[in-house]
Amino acid sequence: MHYVRHTGRLAGIVVLAIATAAAVGGCKKQNPAEIAAQPKPIDMESLSAAMGRADGANSGLADFVRSGDSLRLKYHLYVPQGSDFDDYIGADMAPKIKKLYEDFKGIDKVTFVVETADSATPTDWKPYCSFSMTREVADKTNWTGLLGRDLFKVCKEITYSR
Repeated sequence: MHYVRHTGRLAGIVVLAIATAAAVGGCKKQNPAEIAAQPKPIDMESLSAAMGRADGANSGLADFVRSGDSLRLKYHLYVPQGSDFDDYIGADMAPKIKKLYEDFKGIDKVTFVVETADSATPTDWKPYCSFSMTREVADKTNWTGLLGRDLFKVCKEITYSR
């Protein structure tokens, strides 16, 4: 009887040790490179981190639609009076587009639908233009040397609404 009690305790300790070892082994710590390689969720919050969020007179993402590896982003661009729209679009959006492609590795084509408002009617957003960018073009673009007026030289499918 005495032998059975110790054997039972011993078996319990062995089971507990195995369970603990399995739990610790399952909690593998990821290195920073593995964490960075994991795809970001594509939602309003994560896209706004790259593109900014449209808010009053602040330019940024207003809405988006995803279809596979493509995105269609509605971007509200507040253009100060007297600015050249195309230059201002490039200056405002080029660094954001670069960040978008850096952050979302699984995205290929992005179509940007740009709506503008002016200081007289800051909540009256009107379509201005749309353009597309692909991963291939984004990867080949020299973002640090890109001037605002040059963004439309590297984009595709540029159409003006007005």
